[in-house]
Amino acid sequence: MMTFQIGLLFLDLTTLLLYLLATFLVCLFVLRDHRTHRLTHIILNAGVVRHSINTAAVLAIIGLYGSRASAS
Repeated sequence: MMTFQIGLLFLDLTTLLLYLLATFLVCLFVLRDHRTHRLTHIILNAGVVRHSINTAAVLAIIGLYGSRASAS
């Protein structure tokens, strides 16, 4: 299952990068009231990066299927 998802994501690398950037910005927006006010702590937090990548993967797969469904 994991290799299937990775294979789908690399079909359109540009879309994946845009989704990754968008989800990372959303994570930063959600965590703007984090108890530590250091932006570098939030950016370098492995949990935030991991959740951003997971969310980007889900959005990329949904976007890929959505664009294929609308094209047919």
